[in-house]
Amino acid sequence: MTGDVLSLAAAALVACFGLTACNKKAEQCDKIIGVINDNGKPIRAASAKLTGAADDVKAYEEVASVLDAAADKMSKVELRDEKLREYAKEYVDMAHSGAQAARDVVEAQKKNDMAALTKAMADIGKVETTEAGLVAKVNGYCTAK
Repeated sequence: MTGDVLSLAAAALVACFGLTACNKKAEQCDKIIGVINDNGKPIRAASAKLTGAADDVKAYEEVASVLDAAADKMSKVELRDEKLREYAKEYVDMAHSGAQAARDVVEAQKKNDMAALTKAMADIGKVETTEAGLVAKVNGYCTAK
């Protein structure tokens, strides 16, 4: 009888740890998704100011600043889940790349370097696609059981 109670207690303990792990994953998913969502509004607002004209220096500088801030916020999120840490790093890299591309637009415009300008504009365009793919990966991972 004591062995059965201990076995049942051990099984309950394992189940509890299993649920705790699930809850921990859910909490971490909430953190990373929350940061992505919180960063979305200022990123969209700054991006909306881009008129498509490469000489819109202030707008590109603002985009760079907002993306750097987004990367900084994500880099401060504490995650234990290895996959979520990987996704957070991808997000930080994406935001830094976008910020650098926006600064590259400004520099290319100042130097009247059309090749560099074209490349920088293409790099900025990649941010939205990269973010959409990353959001899909995070959502898929976080909704999987």
